[in-house]
Amino acid sequence: STAYVTLSGTAPAPAPTPAPTPTTGGLYGINIDPANPWGNPTPQQLKAAGARWVRVEWMIIPGNATYDAVVPTYRAAGLKVLLLVDYSTVLGKPTAADSAATWSAYITKFVAGVKQLASRFGNNVDAWQVWNEPDLQDTDGYRPYVPAAQYGRMLRDTYGAIRTYSSRPVVTAGFASGNTYYVTDARTAAGGLFCDAIALHPYGQRAPDNWPWADWGFGNMSDMLNRYLTFGKPLWITEIGV
Repeated sequence: STAYVTLSGTAPAPAPTPAPTPTTGGLYGINIDPANPWGNPTPQQLKAAGARWVRVEWMIIPGNATYDAVVPTYRAAGLKVLLLVDYSTVLGKPTAADSAATWSAYITKFVAGVKQLASRFGNNVDAWQVWNEPDLQDTDGYRPYVPAAQYGRMLRDTYGAIRTYSSRPVVTAGFASGNTYYVTDARTAAGGLFCDAIALHPYGQRAPDNWPWADWGFGNMSDMLNRYLTFGKPLWITEIGV
């Protein structure tokens, strides 16, 4: 599941009421996968669960035919759509060992691909997310890593491409490492942090008041969120779990 939370750094948000309906706020969402029958709930199922957002990763396979049907179906039912663009949207992501020139060529191709999607959807999605967990090193079968300087440039140029066609919020990749130096380095390389919000994936972090107990996991969610709030952007939690 996914919670979308905007934080101001002041007072904590009130606890949500049980079983909210899709029209009572914008905090709760679910990650879905239209290409997977087991991860492709109907709008009615999502609304019955209390979701008001869906996060959809646009993948080259299954491509336009699937998403051209899925996105408007969810939105017509009153659900908001966060469209994620990443390594599955434009294939051929380089590795950490590849040269700056190789990365530059890929970023150019990535930006062009996202610009095509932005021209296709415009404001008919409710937010855009640029990449997924670039601050985690590549592992077998999972290759999200982008060097910080390259991600800063990718975010800057993709933000501009989306803005050509859409005024919807653009959020960063969901950062998962808790390493804020990554964001600092990305910002420095790009001459700014080109986004409307910073997205996070605070897996394994204790909730406020050290829930479920003081030594569970490997950090405190409040501490993590406070570190990212220093960049002066709202925070969105686009993945969360245990």
